[in-house]
Amino acid sequence: MRQRLCAALLALALLVQLPVFAASNGTPAVVCTPGSASGSAQVSLSGLTDKVYAAQVELVWNTPQSTAAFTPSGNAYSPRCLVQNVEGKSHVTIYVDLTASPTEGAAPALGTLQLGGAYTAPVQARLTLLDRDLKPYTNANGAWVSLNGTGNNNNNNNGNNGNNGNNNNNTNPPPTGGSTYWITTTATTNGTLRVDPVQARPDTVVTVYATPDTGYKRVELSAIDASGQRLRLTHVRDDRYTFTMPASPVSVSAVFARQDTERPDPNPDPGNTNEKELPFSDVRTKDWFYDAVSYVYNRGLMSGTEGTLFSPNVTTTRAMIVAILYKLEGQPDSGLSDFTDVPAHQYYAGAVSWAASHGIVSGYGGGLFGPNDPITREQMARILFQYAQMKGYSTQARADLSRYSDAGRISGYAKDAMSWANALGLINGLDDGRLSPGGGATRAQAASILMNFCEKAAQ
Repeated sequence: MRQRLCAALLALALLVQLPVFAASNGTPAVVCTPGSASGSAQVSLSGLTDKVYAAQVELVWNTPQSTAAFTPSGNAYSPRCLVQNVEGKSHVTIYVDLTASPTEGAAPALGTLQLGGAYTAPVQARLTLLDRDLKPYTNANGAWVSLNGTGNNNNNNNGNNGNNGNNNNNTNPPPTGGSTYWITTTATTNGTLRVDPVQARPDTVVTVYATPDTGYKRVELSAIDASGQRLRLTHVRDDRYTFTMPASPVSVSAVFARQDTERPDPNPDPGNTNEKELPFSDVRTKDWFYDAVSYVYNRGLMSGTEGTLFSPNVTTTRAMIVAILYKLEGQPDSGLSDFTDVPAHQYYAGAVSWAASHGIVSGYGGGLFGPNDPITREQMARILFQYAQMKGYSTQARADLSRYSDAGRISGYAKDAMSWANALGLINGLDDGRLSPGGGATRAQAASILMNFCEKAAQ
């Protein structure tokens, strides 16, 4: 768990791109020397004065590398080795978790890098080091650093800001002052993400290529500057987008998800009898919610919780409802959420971002959404009401709620939504004469409400 947390925070350090500090004499350097095997190199660090608990090393070659793999040394852990080839140059980024054996001193080894072809010396190195609190060191916080021992003759001359002293090195690293800034990409799965160029001056148009693998689609794409502000992405065509470079580093991220075979249909052909038999052992044909569960399951709106369980009596959360509507909408592209309690790696992140951008949800205020909070009946009514309005469905129906003993407890923001939902039979009163606006909804109840919504409201 510690390894995964460290790796995640290390990736976040790259994403945030805190201010870059120029390397100077006495600061950490990357040592890269040819290994015994063909195409391999031993990667280590030098100039460390404190213990290092995690490291990210980006090595740059003037020529593209077809592949690269990294094997960490000792007890280190390396979640991935990322290769990007842009404009004839290759950027190989290595993430290493050293928490099991923190490094310090002379030249601790990180591991072995295996390239796809013959080994050639890298021309630049950029380094981020984290301390025991997983915070970046000032003198190695995304900074360009010296490359020691990169040549085939094991030349140990130090360079400045990435110039390794190799006579064949004609490439200087990009300025770290204020004129040119880097565009970085986070590691992705199920697709490829690259930018062109990888460094640019303000007002330059940068192109982003976000290409899903076969059977997948892009569900999130964002470009964020150093202050955390999201930049406007313009869709050019297919998988190509552009943005205008600000006067700061930019981090680009994408999320790819499996492509559904078909978009859920809220109003399928009533003559279609090809519905699948339910695989859930806790949903029986005599249960009042059987038809509703069958409806949402066969339309890809809800699935089981684990194994053969549907868990009909488990409370539904706010994130679950938004994720269901997101599926109903076909999982369109969405950016990262502005809510501080919606991590980008969670399954519902794209759904919440999409719902917020379309006014379907607004959160609690203070940057909070409460994704794991149990959804109340009035919250569900409001979300469905807002979704129906977004879709252009009629939301004029109203019911007289005064007949319910607790009608006065309906929150002001939800009164119209509850009246509408009650009029359509989406949310009905309880046997004791209450509407229970603040009560929760089980998964079985959510399935019933969603079936009624698709059959009665989605017109």
